[in-house]
Amino acid sequence: MQTKTIGELCNVIGGKPAPSEKEAFENGVIPFLRMRDLGAYHHTNNLTEIKDKLNLQYVKKKNLKPVKSGALLLPRSGSVALNHRAILGVDAVIVSHVCALEILNGRVLDRQYFYYYMTQVDMSRITKKTTGLDAITFEDLRQIKVPLPDLKIQQDIACILQQADAARHKRWEANRLTEQFLQSAFLEMFGDPVRNERGWEVVSLKTIIRNIDSGWSPVCEEFSRSHDDEWAVLKLGAVTYRVFNPHENKTLPKLLSGRENIEVRKGDVLFSRKNTKELVGATVYVTDTPRKLMMSDTIFRLNYDSGIISGYYIWYLFNEMRFRKRIQSLATGSAGSMPNISKDKLMGFKIPLPPLPLQNKFATLVGQVERLRSRQRESERELEKLFQSLMQRYFG
Repeated sequence: MQTKTIGELCNVIGGKPAPSEKEAFENGVIPFLRMRDLGAYHHTNNLTEIKDKLNLQYVKKKNLKPVKSGALLLPRSGSVALNHRAILGVDAVIVSHVCALEILNGRVLDRQYFYYYMTQVDMSRITKKTTGLDAITFEDLRQIKVPLPDLKIQQDIACILQQADAARHKRWEANRLTEQFLQSAFLEMFGDPVRNERGWEVVSLKTIIRNIDSGWSPVCEEFSRSHDDEWAVLKLGAVTYRVFNPHENKTLPKLLSGRENIEVRKGDVLFSRKNTKELVGATVYVTDTPRKLMMSDTIFRLNYDSGIISGYYIWYLFNEMRFRKRIQSLATGSAGSMPNISKDKLMGFKIPLPPLPLQNKFATLVGQVERLRSRQRESERELEKLFQSLMQRYFG
């Protein structure tokens, strides 16, 4: 199959530094695309949502030329390894951390085909350090080779991938709507937990939590010994907001088995007591464990009194966006270390406590939605597997 380089197929366009003058954005009409706009999509063949707009006077004064709609966008510095890709859906001036590829001849290279091909090209292999940031040079970018079957074949491949991609996005949208439904149901039943507009009794956690179990983490050297496939310890990424990922684990050595007192069980409420600034305080409700798992030392288990409070209520309350900020405010940590929430601070934390029957009603609703989401996740996995197999077939 014929191949050509990006330099032979495209005009490579660099971006401009972000304006520091406030007036550049007053009464703006020309989209100014930043890395965050590209990152918000990650992959899209129609990027149209751009937050900032430049005014015409500034654009003329600085002689800025918007990149034309239809160009392929990718990071050129900073976030290169994230491999964001997008087809620009509107004319826009782009920031210097982003670059654009304008196809020179649409009779040689199909735009959609090129987009899907570039989503699986890992730019981190050609990055260099520039002023401390990962970056790619235009010269290296121009040397990347693109396979070029006949234009009709390119269009057929793009059409098949678009259909599979559209199915994935519909499933993601269904998942988003399901999540929105639960958020709305929580607020409808309990009101805003920060304002406590329903006037629920406010209690400290120590009145509803019997005790808090701490996890454990073996030292690195212990993982180099013989392993026991039966047990594993959770890693930092196992607990994120509302999502428990039991596959984020490390298998344990045989000699360290027998710590059943910190085994993760169905119905547990796990709390990320030490994590990044964004994830400290993340809380999950364990509905299933695929193997025997132990908590790491970054995780607390909240042993709640089920005669007073529902685990599902704790889970959703702690992840409610505005309430979450209150929990995160408990975290402390020195520069260079991850924020940490102590047991004492957590036990003294106060929450609104609605009547248990109302909590249980919400728990029943969550259970019904979770069964639906389980089917949705299975469908999502199948669609993702299909899409990746097609990508491998055409570009692997």
